[in-house]
Amino acid sequence: MKAQDFVSLATELFGKTLSAYGFSMEGSKAATSWRKLSPEVFHIIAPDTLLNGDYFDVTVTAVSPVVDPRILRTFPDKIGVLTAKRFLGPRGVGIHQHKFNCRNEENFRRLYRTEVEPLLLSKGLPFLDGLRKVEDILPLISNDTMRGMALHHLGRRAEAKPLLEAAARNLAGDTSAEMEPLVNRLKTIAIETT
Repeated sequence: MKAQDFVSLATELFGKTLSAYGFSMEGSKAATSWRKLSPEVFHIIAPDTLLNGDYFDVTVTAVSPVVDPRILRTFPDKIGVLTAKRFLGPRGVGIHQHKFNCRNEENFRRLYRTEVEPLLLSKGLPFLDGLRKVEDILPLISNDTMRGMALHHLGRRAEAKPLLEAAARNLAGDTSAEMEPLVNRLKTIAIETT
């Protein structure tokens, strides 16, 4: 399936299902569904084509602009490195990628109705319902810099300090526009902790 056909069909199918649960696709060009729980936490459900458009996977995760301020620049389609990627699959939501067939529209519609939608409702949404605060998503954060940011936000300064000091050293010379919000946040944290 061509990428633009996939996005169009995914927008229709995922949008219809997830809008009833407070999700929106506003601002997305890639059929990414999101809902804002608070200024701290957003839930993301994002289908993505694989292998020349014959298959797709579904990312199910939570992100926080408090932890990674870059998120808001590219939200909702690019969500950075906050969490280890989690995928929807027959066993629920986990680290193992499951591929759904979308070779053609008929396959996509049938698989969505018989597999994907039931998994979203029985596994994906309950998984996300358990991720309501930064504290809840902390165990999913695999990036040391983001983990340090989360720990700092939660007031766990002693645990955060070595991670953030290492991040500041690593990013000291980075003046790219992409990294600017993160570098500025690290500078602010350094001032707060001195």
